[in-house]
Amino acid sequence: SGNYSSGNANGFFSLADDRDSAVVTFLYEEGDGSDMDYFVVHQVEVDGRNRYVNCNAISEDGESIHPEDCPLCEEGFPRVEKLFLQLYNENTQQVETWDRGRSYVSKIVTLINKYGPLVNQPFEIVRSGKKADQRTTNEVFPAPDRPTKAMV
Repeated sequence: SGNYSSGNANGFFSLADDRDSAVVTFLYEEGDGSDMDYFVVHQVEVDGRNRYVNCNAISEDGESIHPEDCPLCEEGFPRVEKLFLQLYNENTQQVETWDRGRSYVSKIVTLINKYGPLVNQPFEIVRSGKKADQRTTNEVFPAPDRPTKAMV
């Protein structure tokens, strides 16, 4: 995804209400998904805003957990697995970050297995669920055949 970023901080991707949609291109070239941004984090309040902070308890290989190495684990903050998907949003014509939970890993892997590198296929994301509904889902479909706009 670094190849597509302009160097500025990305905005966050979201769909505000039921049936909102956007056509996006996921900025991943690796057919196995190894270039995706997947982290184990803690959610904490910093300067009045909720932020994600990397968990220091996870080893470099991502396999070992050492809670004594992480002050947030020691304080009882739960660990959360997060996928931060980088995408180009055709609606806003900007590179954005989509914050997803671990359940999206299998969805993205399924898309990679079906379509190959995701940067080659635009997708439409459609929200099902009203604003503030805790049961909101987002469905991802191949976008109708059309050329994508040049990425910044």
